[in-house]
Amino acid sequence: MRWSLCLALGLGVLACAAGSARAQATAETAAKLKAAFEAWMPSGENLAPAESEYLMSRLGFQSIGSWRVEPDGDGYRITMPGIRTQIFDGFGQDRFRFFIICDPDQMRATPGEGGRYVLTGDAALNCRFQVPGATPSPITARRRQTSGSVDLRDPAVIEVSTTLDQMKMGDDGAATQLRIERLTLAGNRRAVADGRSDLRSTFVLKGVSLQLKDGFGPLNADKIVYEVGVEAIDMPAMTNAATVLAKRFGSGTASADAAGDPAIRALQDAYADGLPTRSHMTVTANGLGAATPAATVTIDSLALG
Repeated sequence: MRWSLCLALGLGVLACAAGSARAQATAETAAKLKAAFEAWMPSGENLAPAESEYLMSRLGFQSIGSWRVEPDGDGYRITMPGIRTQIFDGFGQDRFRFFIICDPDQMRATPGEGGRYVLTGDAALNCRFQVPGATPSPITARRRQTSGSVDLRDPAVIEVSTTLDQMKMGDDGAATQLRIERLTLAGNRRAVADGRSDLRSTFVLKGVSLQLKDGFGPLNADKIVYEVGVEAIDMPAMTNAATVLAKRFGSGTASADAAGDPAIRALQDAYADGLPTRSHMTVTANGLGAATPAATVTIDSLALG
């Protein structure tokens, strides 16, 4: 009996050890996770200011830094690139144009049910907004929570959602200041044929108050929902082509007859080939109020698409 008990205990220890080994993160899975994220939002390269502006004109955003996915116990430590996004560029005046800049961020992926990996993150917000010609102002939030999942099965699917409570852009008394009671940012990526992706992003803002300079504002809204989706986009191809073009045109190294340069034409074709086959955008707002030096407007509900 003692022999059989020892054998049973020994087999149990071996089984537990084998299960623990299988649960350990691997470099192979880390590489697969990184590839899925790169297809969603490719890593960025260091660019000079003029090159960065050209890239922004093509893509509307710039990745800062690279994706890193590293095995960490039974999960994966994920470092995502920072991002610079142009929020608004209208009327040809800098006062209506500003950027949001966020430093590289951290998440963690752990194995979940059905082969999915669960994403979590609660790192402090490290973003700022900048109006051209002004010093960047910090973006703060009292609470931040990130959640989501990655499914590497074919087709690969990524879903990420971040909620920010009591968010504020701009210091008290600043000429431009934005307050949002709750901001939820949700995005997902679904792999489709030929390395392309279907992408969807949704931004839900509740309790919005925006004060602008020169007497514009405040702009108030009970709720704003912005949704954008694209189908069969090749983000890596577009980003790579736009980055090389930015280095040529932003640095001034492009020839005077660039339109006839085969290398430039090939890059432009690569960029165009990466564009989505279909896209849509909708904005809805409720309880909207706006003020300018000339008028005040209130709107119960507004929808654009």
